[in-house]
Amino acid sequence: MLVAAVTSSLALLTAGRQVAAHAAGVSAIGNEAPISFAVSPIYVRTHMVAAVAVPVGGCSQACVHLWITRDGGARWRRAAAQPPGMDMVVVENASGAESLVVDSQQGLQVSDDDGGTWRRVGSSGKPSTAPSLGRGAVIVAGRGDADYVLAGDATRTVPGSSGAGADLAFALTGAPASSASAFALLATRDRSSGMPVVQHCNASLLCSGAAILPGAHGDSSSGDITLLPAANFSSTGAAVVRTPSTLYATLDGGQTFLSLGLPPHLGAQYTTIPAAALDPRDARTLYVALLEVVATGGTQLTTGGVYVTHDSGTTWRAVGSPGPLDGGATSVATTPDGHLLAGYVDGHGDAGMVCSADGMQWRSSCGDPTATCGSCASSVQRTPLTAAVIAHVAANHGNKSTTSAAAGGVDVPRPPAARAATQRAAGSLLPRGAAIATPVVISVGGFLTARRRWRRSACR
Repeated sequence: MLVAAVTSSLALLTAGRQVAAHAAGVSAIGNEAPISFAVSPIYVRTHMVAAVAVPVGGCSQACVHLWITRDGGARWRRAAAQPPGMDMVVVENASGAESLVVDSQQGLQVSDDDGGTWRRVGSSGKPSTAPSLGRGAVIVAGRGDADYVLAGDATRTVPGSSGAGADLAFALTGAPASSASAFALLATRDRSSGMPVVQHCNASLLCSGAAILPGAHGDSSSGDITLLPAANFSSTGAAVVRTPSTLYATLDGGQTFLSLGLPPHLGAQYTTIPAAALDPRDARTLYVALLEVVATGGTQLTTGGVYVTHDSGTTWRAVGSPGPLDGGATSVATTPDGHLLAGYVDGHGDAGMVCSADGMQWRSSCGDPTATCGSCASSVQRTPLTAAVIAHVAANHGNKSTTSAAAGGVDVPRPPAARAATQRAAGSLLPRGAAIATPVVISVGGFLTARRRWRRSACR
């Protein structure tokens, strides 16, 4: 994976220390782009959320960071150790505290100390929480290997698609084991067609069926799929599926899926959907993070943001726009107390994490009512660039990053573990096949920028 430094400087944050939410402008964690959030299943008691983020700039080591909040997003603390992967969930462990579970190239790993130390507990695969299978239980989709349930440090194999597909992700529906509704849904890549399909699973996690996701051919090789059953799935049959390019919805328990319309953006050349989240208090409300490349003549700029729909994608509203997310969102999550968390990047070289307590304004902290920039007027002059400001790079060129000297980049050595983790971060941000123009600078987050050629936002 080609990875290069793109910004002239990076905020140096000391591992393990508390960072004031407003200290870095419109971001709770400085100039870093959150790639994923994991909300604790006991959030109502601990107010704990974990976030995996990549710094937007050069780094020689620890180029993926883990951030933890235990006050609902008022303050965030960076873990001392680099997380071993990006696909992370939070579970309640046997002692009633939280553990972090993450997929990595070395296998599934667990941390009981907020990311300070990690231990291997199983083979690699995508983890999903499964509290109805036991305290702290996780279902792991083996992505071609055996699926299994992890409970504590013990594992047991489950059938999943029984080899009919390369299993990508599970999601418990909340339906009782004795219910006629599916106990769980499974996204798997059909071995015959290569297409992703959704299967229904019984209480033994034996899965069958093949509900097609219309037009999902382009997403079949990435394996990046999120299943979001509604809280009332057993009575409504409602669920949403996110792929990198499309949202799908079902109202018949996953028997059939229809694609949802996305917010229209004139001139968008590429659109990717890094994340989607259902409101845990209202299953009719869906939030989506969008990151887009917009062509304007000979230039390409980024746009996007977090959008919300209450009517299955018929209408959408941008959350907190104009604001810091107008250049593109990298992630979004909801919490049981109604907070929205989101990450962003843009063509100015800016990145960050923000929070909204009301669904109208973005703040650097949900705990700081003065740290708002959700409705500030944008005075940014988007100086045209001749290079694309986003790129997806698939080749691995060794331990060194590569930049264009014309864009002012520098070569930064990168250890294999950091390079592999960054590859997954970049891969989640753009659809396959995005063209790369020259001169090119490729960032840790998978986008390009020549920061010195842009004016900073007045919100800073």
